Amino acid sequence: MQITDKEHHLEMIMWCCCCIILHNSIICIDENTGVDNNWKETMIQEGLTLTAQQQANHSETNQGQQNVGKARRLRMLMTGILG
Repeated sequence: MQITDKEHHLEMIMWCCCCIILHNSIICIDENTGVDNNWKETMIQEGLTLTAQQQANHSETNQGQQNVGKARRLRMLMTGILG
């Protein structure tokens, strides 16, 4: 991917941070180290819910939903980094 401007550069940084956070979370879950079972179950249910919603909305793309999702991911990322 080419980085063409500052905004795209920041998006790539956020993407890399999300990948690192996701990778580390998966390792913790797989190794069952330091993971609260309630949190683990909540994340599994959230993933299943999002998967069902994505399948239901697969035929229609909604830019508003994409923006909400992007804002949610950014909020989660910043909470993880700064929280």
